[in-house]
Amino acid sequence: MNNQETILQLEELKLRGMADYYKSMLSQPVNEWPSIDMFAARMAEAERQYRNTKKTEMYLKTSKLRYNSMLEDVHCSNERNLSKDTLCN
Repeated sequence: MNNQETILQLEELKLRGMADYYKSMLSQPVNEWPSIDMFAARMAEAERQYRNTKKTEMYLKTSKLRYNSMLEDVHCSNERNLSKDTLCN
């Protein structure tokens, strides 16, 4: 089985995170590839991160939040009883 068929099968199985990781591995020199057990572990981790990101994007899209904000945008002051330490913990 060649590499393109493997990528197509992963995408057909809706394992897009694994397919993306496999593509990135193919672009590296062969001597920099990890061992087979590490390769499998990294592919599984890539798929988990991909699904987690997609789920978060879906929740943000359906939440209908009025503003796009980041944690860094929160104004911390004594009047609000907020500090950077309490936000990060």
